Amino acid sequence: MVEAIDAFVKEHEAQKARAFVVFVAKQDELESKVKEFAKEHEIEVPLTFPSDGPDGEGLKPYKLNEEVPLTVLLANKRKVTKTFALEKVSDEATEVLESAFEGMLDNGA
Repeated sequence: MVEAIDAFVKEHEAQKARAFVVFVAKQDELESKVKEFAKEHEIEVPLTFPSDGPDGEGLKPYKLNEEVPLTVLLANKRKVTKTFALEKVSDEATEVLESAFEGMLDNGA
């Protein structure tokens, strides 16, 4: 999914597409793997962790469902406009997200 998001942003640079990925996990357990993945796959979108950890206050306003392993938020002007709760990464999920991204760009977001 990270590769698809990164590719989409690169392909739509002229339309000012932007993205970042937040891993909601304990940073010390995952950070080295994330860095290795980003380097290996030449990922350019920022990959980060919540500054106050996965149980901190910073994520509460987003009302993420802890039962869902992957949540994608689309935002325009710092306001979340769509939320996708995904059980797993799949080609179908990637296509749905790309369509939603393109719809935002087509509407001038």
